Amino acid sequence: MRIHYVTIALLLALIATGTAAAQSPGSQILVQQVEANAFPEVSVHFRALDSHAHSLNSLTQSQLAVFENGQPVKDFVLSSSNDNPVHIVFVLDIGRYSNYGIFGVDRVRQIMRTFAEGGYFRDGIDNVTILAQHNPSGGNGNDQTTTLLASTRSSHSFLSAVDNLNFQAYTDASSTKGLQAVEQAILDLESESERVFSAVIYLGRLIDLPQGSQSRPLAQQLGSRARNHRIRIFSLHTEINNPAEFAQPLRALADESDGDYILLDHNGTNAAALSALYQKIDAERIRYTIAYRSTLGESGLRQVVVLPAGEPVSNAVSYGEYTVSLRNPTLTITSPQDNTTVSRIANRTDANTWNFDSATNRQAIVAELDWQASPARGIEQVDLLVDGVVASSLPNPEGTRFEFSLPLTDFTTAGLYSSTLAVRAIDEFGTATTSSPITMNVDVIVDKEVVEVVSVLTPCEENPSSTECLVDRTLKVAPWIVVAGLAVFFFIKRKQLLGVAAQVNEIATDVIRKSIVAFSRDRRKALARLQIVFGPEHLQGEEIAIISNRTTIGRDPKSTDVQLYGMGDSSSVSRKHCTIQFDGGRFLITNHSDNGTRVNGRFVEGNEVAVLQDNDEIRLGDVARQGAILKFKINSEVVNQATYPSGNTELMAAASGNTEVARYEPAAAEEIATGEETYPVKPVTFSVGAWKAPRKQSNGTDESWMDELEE
Repeated sequence: MRIHYVTIALLLALIATGTAAAQSPGSQILVQQVEANAFPEVSVHFRALDSHAHSLNSLTQSQLAVFENGQPVKDFVLSSSNDNPVHIVFVLDIGRYSNYGIFGVDRVRQIMRTFAEGGYFRDGIDNVTILAQHNPSGGNGNDQTTTLLASTRSSHSFLSAVDNLNFQAYTDASSTKGLQAVEQAILDLESESERVFSAVIYLGRLIDLPQGSQSRPLAQQLGSRARNHRIRIFSLHTEINNPAEFAQPLRALADESDGDYILLDHNGTNAAALSALYQKIDAERIRYTIAYRSTLGESGLRQVVVLPAGEPVSNAVSYGEYTVSLRNPTLTITSPQDNTTVSRIANRTDANTWNFDSATNRQAIVAELDWQASPARGIEQVDLLVDGVVASSLPNPEGTRFEFSLPLTDFTTAGLYSSTLAVRAIDEFGTATTSSPITMNVDVIVDKEVVEVVSVLTPCEENPSSTECLVDRTLKVAPWIVVAGLAVFFFIKRKQLLGVAAQVNEIATDVIRKSIVAFSRDRRKALARLQIVFGPEHLQGEEIAIISNRTTIGRDPKSTDVQLYGMGDSSSVSRKHCTIQFDGGRFLITNHSDNGTRVNGRFVEGNEVAVLQDNDEIRLGDVARQGAILKFKINSEVVNQATYPSGNTELMAAASGNTEVARYEPAAAEEIATGEETYPVKPVTFSVGAWKAPRKQSNGTDESWMDELEE
């Protein structure tokens, strides 16, 4: 590397003057590195130097102040270690006046080897370089700086290069400018002198050029420049005969840079001097670490400054930087699932008391946090929101899984209740993250009303020997006796009775026709309605009309009148779940399912029939397993206005559209007069819409009025 020496001298003078003016007295804090991989935990590594650029080894926490983006860091912890790297550059001046041969090549090698073999070089941490100044082509101004060993962290590579140094190959009769190699060493070290301890070890006899008094000022300027960059120069003098004559520029290098000048003994090992030198270098390994937890929640570039306590941020000699990108985590409610229905069941102990199952008093709510690619932060509080209001909080929870126990004890009235749940997490920076809301249904099953229960056994089945039952059985047989008597009587007086029969048929048919016509006018009017409170989504809120005296509800379209779910649905509503009957002015419900039917919270057992009242609540199966809630509404206007033959439920069925066999029995006092005798009317049994009377009687009587009945 060729540099005009006068130009170098002027530049060095300007640089030294400028940097010296900018140098502030007192201790210096040199920030080496900022680690924020575990943000918000931050670590700052730094060197602390005194006014002579020597490492301070007894700093305390109270002597320091830390700032992040201009904000003071109040809580931090200071620690120290002895593992700071060093970078040493050995400079050899191989010119016409070099005396390595006379001084002893092996002795020169041993001086360099001691750095590694004495345990001062740390493999993988320290760096070492070897430069040489020589003039292979001869003539003034033709010398150059050659790198004999590029920077390495391997002690093996360093020792191998030292053992293979061929000093004779570089020795010639040409002049060299030894300070030029020193300058190159300073240039190589300036870029990292804040991070590591840096030193130049000059090993030679004298400074050839510039000669005499000119070399000392230039050496002083180089030494001052090195000091301003916190680089120390150690001059190891190999002169044997007249060291004082050539020592001045070498001393100037060391003194101005706060280094050392050492006159080597060519007759000894110089072990003590070398040990002291390398121990000084090793003492500069002290470095400090400040650890703190950042309290700033903004993304972007952060600047960290460490100062002696009491000094303003503007006095900082150096600072460290790191960049952080903060994003909100994802927060998800994992239990229960959206639109889940939980049951809260009360068991009746007597007519006025019931107790809720303790297992249904609370519901677990679980949420999980995922930081994804964003740095994890501390969570100060997690809130459970029910319909937008904080219902429960977890202060300073650990981990990323949060569990709440939501009380359900306020739900005591029978019904289905829906609430919106969300979970909100607030991190240590005050940033809030809220989960997507879910819906949770609470199905409160309370035996709130006493349901009237009637036995499925008839009174005669319960007490067959009662007088009423004997009379009833007699009445059932009596018509057949009458029929038999009439048959005998008709056979005897068949001619006289033909006319009477025609009149009887006409009267009976007229009564039947009038009854059917009367009821058919209200045939499509609903006796009651079922409002679907909870069930299939497409049916919720709808009302189903009950127009028949017998309505079956379930999932099987072949055996039910009202189909709530499909056969392929996973529903607790059975294929044939229950039947609602209208009988004797009352509505009755019968359960057919093992999954259960409840009226106002009361189970209808398999051998019971419950009486339905207006606005009763009917629950089919388990609501949490696709059950159904129905509201029963009686159409009082239709039910109250309907007039049916006394004690005849079969005819009531016919009037409401049922095509099963109906039976008409006129009152006992209703009789037919035939002039001389009076005959009771025979009961007539027929199938609505199916029975047809003969058109003509054998006596030629016209029966065309029956056409009207067929229609």
